[in-house]
This record gives sequence, structure tokens and C-alpha cells, in this order.
Amino acid sequence: MQSPPVRRPPIRGLTVVALAALACGGGPATGPDARMDRRAAAPIQTDRPVYALGPGPSGGVEVTIGLRYENATGGPAYIPTCHGVHPPELQKRVGSSWVTVYSPVVLLCLGPPVVVQPGGVYTYAYRVVAYPRGGDMYPQFELDETPGTYRLAWGIYETWTPDGPEPGLGRLLPLAARVSNEFQLTE
Repeated sequence: MQSPPVRRPPIRGLTVVALAALACGGGPATGPDARMDRRAAAPIQTDRPVYALGPGPSGGVEVTIGLRYENATGGPAYIPTCHGVHPPELQKRVGSSWVTVYSPVVLLCLGPPVVVQPGGVYTYAYRVVAYPRGGDMYPQFELDETPGTYRLAWGIYETWTPDGPEPGLGRLLPLAARVSNEFQLTE
């Protein structure tokens, strides 16, 4: 006796099943695994995936972001100082681009750099204090809306030659070697 014919799902159903399988495990990692993937790919890692701005001094806002920079360049990396480390810039994703929305005010002196040897790690608590755009207080957030996806870009150098034949701090590392993982900033 012959078994009854097997009913095959329509192609549309297979497409839905395939997409569901991708969403469940065949695509990019989500949740804690995704955070580890993004963090592993970024030389600068934040201590959390989400930060909330709180009230700051004189009507501003503030947030502290814990950073961990791991030098995977194969050579020493140099972070400028002037009465403390020069902090990174805060960039917001706008469409498919990254836009600098906060640059800290730093003194115009130059101290000895923080030298991070190959494979070395440097940790830093980055306190961002900002004021509304258009006011009299600086530094300011150069954005209309705070919530969104952010990253940090740090001025880390691969050479350090302030007194060398070509005056200047040296040569910046490529951008990909001096940015953080993405994170969310809320109000």
C-alpha cells in the first residue's frame, strides 16, 4: 500500500521559516553575546551598554563612562596628557555616519604621554559634563536630541614626536584602532 502524498509547504512558508531560523541563531549574535562581539572588536570598551544622563553642575548634565583601552597594535600607543589624560570625543550615529557631538575642553599644555605597551591595558573613568547647546557654559552637547547610539573616539597616537624634526604629537592611530564599542545614551 502506498503512503499518502506528503504535502510540502509553499515556498513562502519556507522563506518565513528560514528567516525565523536566522533570527533565532543563524544571524548576528544578540543579547550578551552581541555585546561581547561588539566589545571584542573594539579596542576601547565601555563598562556598560546603556548610560543615562543625570543632572550636572550649573544646569548641565553629566554621565561617567568606564573605559578600557587594550593596545592590539603591535607597538606602543600614546595618549596625550595635560594635568590628566586628554579625554575622548563623544560621537553619535546619525543615519549611517558618526557625528562628533561633544568635545571636552582641555588645557593647551603638554605633559608626558600615557604609554600603553603592546598588549597592555589602560582604564579610565570618563566624566562627561555638558551644557545645553546655545548657552553660555561650555562644553556643550552639539545635538538636538540625546537618546541614541554613541561611541567614543580617542586621540591615541602610534608615534610620539613633540620635539622631533617634524613638530607635532606624532601620527594618530587609524580610527578603527581608537574607537569604542557602540552604546546607548538616554536622558
